[in-house]
Amino acid sequence: VSAFLLNRSSDLAIIERDPSIEMVQGNRIFYSDTPIIGGISQEEEFASSKSVRDYFFNRNVLPVMAWNKLISKKFLTDHGLYFMEGILYEDNAWTFYMVKHLQHLHVIPDITCNHYKRPLSITTGTGKIEAAHHLSIIYEDIARHFTPGEEAREAKHYLRSYFSCSMRYHMMEGYQRTLPLYEKAMVGNGYRKERFLLWVLKLSFRSGFLRGMLAFLVKIYRALLYSFRRLATLWNKH
Repeated sequence: VSAFLLNRSSDLAIIERDPSIEMVQGNRIFYSDTPIIGGISQEEEFASSKSVRDYFFNRNVLPVMAWNKLISKKFLTDHGLYFMEGILYEDNAWTFYMVKHLQHLHVIPDITCNHYKRPLSITTGTGKIEAAHHLSIIYEDIARHFTPGEEAREAKHYLRSYFSCSMRYHMMEGYQRTLPLYEKAMVGNGYRKERFLLWVLKLSFRSGFLRGMLAFLVKIYRALLYSFRRLATLWNKH
């Protein structure tokens, strides 16, 4: 994936106005068949750990990409926020640890990034077995480091992602170790949908036929969702 920064002036102006801001998140345009604009519609500021976590975890899709963010170097070094070496999709784990420590976030609707998907990139050219290998390591690492007091909400979000990856790629390695960690983190909370997903995952790992059926349904859902977004983009243009 190639990402090109278009406009840094808004980001820098915000940082100059308030140096205590640890991260500025900009908007992006994703170029596929039809350009799709990212989901930031208005400028907002979050100045506490709770409000930052609410912003990230109340979204359907967590913005895990490391690019298109202007981040304080001091914030990164103070908290030792480095990428896992030798692992693909490492920004998933990096974002998880970043949200643990982030206290002051500013988001802007300005288009600061053009995002082009190209053939044979990490996201388009990695085989299913290899992708499952790396993602299995990441989601187990996340499950072993849930934030005390926030375990249930984090497990709820990342279990959804785990389910999506397991349907999209391949049998996830070490699921016998990983799934109990998510189940334990959600004990005593409602989260009926996530508990149902957990039950479905356990069954799917035991039945190749069920896995195939679920993967087919997820593929249809993704195609419908993508078509809806394209139609929404075209409708907004006209």
